[in-house]
Amino acid sequence: MTKQETIKRDYEFRKTKRVNFDQDWQLLKGYLNPNSTDITIKRAPGQRQTEELFDSTAIDASEKLIGELASTLTSAAFRWFTLRMREETLNQIPEVRLWLDDASTRMFQALQQSNFRTASIEVYQSIVNYGTGMLYEEERERLTQEFSGLRFEAAPIGSYVFDEDGLGRANQVTRLLRMQLMECAFRWGTDRMHPDRREQLKRTPYEFIDVLHDIRPNEAETRWESIYMDFEKETIFSAGMFFDFPCMIPRWSKQAGEVFGRGRGHTALPEIRTLNRARQLKLRQWGLAVSPPLQTLDDGIVGKPRLMPGALNVVRSLDAIRPIDIGQRFDHTAIPEAESKLQIRQIFYTEQLLQFAALAKTPPTATEVIQRIEFLHHLLGPAVGRLQDELLDPLIDRTFNIMLRAKAFAPMPLILEALGGDIDVEYEGPLARAQKSDELKSLNDLMIVAGGLAQFDPEVLDHYDLDMVAKDLPRITGSSLRYLRADDQVERRRAVRQQAVAQQQQAQLAAQGASTARDVGQAAQSFAQAGTQA
Repeated sequence: MTKQETIKRDYEFRKTKRVNFDQDWQLLKGYLNPNSTDITIKRAPGQRQTEELFDSTAIDASEKLIGELASTLTSAAFRWFTLRMREETLNQIPEVRLWLDDASTRMFQALQQSNFRTASIEVYQSIVNYGTGMLYEEERERLTQEFSGLRFEAAPIGSYVFDEDGLGRANQVTRLLRMQLMECAFRWGTDRMHPDRREQLKRTPYEFIDVLHDIRPNEAETRWESIYMDFEKETIFSAGMFFDFPCMIPRWSKQAGEVFGRGRGHTALPEIRTLNRARQLKLRQWGLAVSPPLQTLDDGIVGKPRLMPGALNVVRSLDAIRPIDIGQRFDHTAIPEAESKLQIRQIFYTEQLLQFAALAKTPPTATEVIQRIEFLHHLLGPAVGRLQDELLDPLIDRTFNIMLRAKAFAPMPLILEALGGDIDVEYEGPLARAQKSDELKSLNDLMIVAGGLAQFDPEVLDHYDLDMVAKDLPRITGSSLRYLRADDQVERRRAVRQQAVAQQQQAQLAAQGASTARDVGQAAQSFAQAGTQA
């Protein structure tokens, strides 16, 4: 079996295991993102896709949650991550600390200068609505020897299949791409095309074909093979290698034994369908009330009935035309629309987030902001933890490795090259800071209690290493490590301070000695005078 046949066979097999998810995604797409790409059906370009949608509560709630995730996890307003060495002693070395801070800034600037912002929004949308998202990252094509920047691509739901490794992370993926023949020829040339495709290119260059992009570990499992192939003709357009797995596939939540996740859309689907059906029945009842069905006598009306306001109908009998009485009136107010809307907003956390919105015109206080962030952390904690493991951690690792190979960082300190070590990521967004707020609050409470005890016995503070507390504060508060002085600088400042104190004490002792000698001299003189008089 050729490599092309193996890739196609694996894709078809994994796609059959995704059938039930495809049906759910198609249903969710109609209610949450009606204008996105279809999964199980095909429509003509530009065809209307909202015929069966009668309520947009779920769409609005979903967009609010997506915006909240984007602004709190990967905000464009400030750097939301910092690199740190896993070995804490290395973080105390000034050269290492400054290099890590500079590398973090350069990585954030590279993300800002790319299309990461728009692609990440699409990924958050897919995660919230469908439970699974995919973000593809690569370096832009270089025109010079220097680093050219990053490029991101969010894959639509239903366009890919993947497998996991032993840690539950995606490590093999196959994407189905729709590409024009002209685009394929421009990207890979016509030499690698099937002869039928070359003839087709001459006749219809804008026609779309299916292209498979397969990424899987090589035999040694040290790199990832990347193959683009014509799905129908089974010809390989391009074959290459990745040093790192280029795809991040985060899930909102996942059941054991499944690879695709489930999002808030799955949870809200029953209420969404109930509300949509209720609005449909309500609109139908309004239509019956405004334009009820009519009954007429056979040949009782001259011409066709005119139902426009003020229209004149000529009849042969006064009772020739009248509305049909359908009997019992339907009370549309009995449909629990408000309950369904509230339930949908709560499932997407919109209602909980709005609890902290400022009701007055004055802006919220700092305490209210902290309470809102802490509440959001407790609410989204499990989902955020999974997003950090499956989206943000691989994203930072991939970005760092790309820029390191491209020599986009400042020269690495010699001591770091010699000692080496693992690099970890510290997240500094509002949710990450909320996760550390409990630790900061506990530390603050400890210092208050210890300070109170020190008023009675100052030796109590000997139990606490305050230098270690001071060094750990940047990690807890999320501030830059460059604000910390090196240990030798601290020692020199303390030595200068101790020397100044010692000199001051010596000056005071000298002044006291001079004063004592003067007092003794005056006393001796007084005794001498007294003796002379005697």
